Amino acid sequence: MIIPPELNGATIPGGCDDCTAEQGLAEVQPGIWTLNVRHDATCPTWRRIQQARGGSS
Repeated sequence: MIIPPELNGATIPGGCDDCTAEQGLAEVQPGIWTLNVRHDATCPTWRRIQQARGGSS
């Protein structure tokens, strides 16, 4: 899949059913992209992820 360069740095609403998360799209190297879900601080899904990683929210 080819991702248009105009989407680099885009914020996309959604990504979690438990909060009003946003997704961030970024090109980290030419042709290599990341999509990160940024959860709300009070999101129960994010808290479970942090607990599973051994960290705190």
